[in-house]
Amino acid sequence: MPTAPPQHSPAQSAEPDRRGPVIPAREELVMLETRADIIERIGDALHRAYEELVHEPTPERWIELINRLNEEEVVQRDRSVSDDSSR
Repeated sequence: MPTAPPQHSPAQSAEPDRRGPVIPAREELVMLETRADIIERIGDALHRAYEELVHEPTPERWIELINRLNEEEVVQRDRSVSDDSSR
C-alpha cells in the first residue's frame, strides 16, 4: 500500500513560500464589510447620544478644581526653580 509523502510545515521547509498574497474568501469579505457597518452604526449612535452632553458648559466645580490645581503646579514649579538656583 503506497504511503503519502510526509507533510512539511512552512517553518520546516527550506523553500520560500510562493503562494502569493492571501486573498480572503468572499464570506470573509462580507463579514469585514458587515463589521465596518456595525462599527459605523455604533459610532453614529454614540455621537447622537452624547451630542448634547458635549455642548454643555463645564461645571463650575470642575473649573474651580482645575484653577486650584494649576495654581498648585505653579507654586511647586517656583519652589523647584528656587531650590535649583540655591544649590
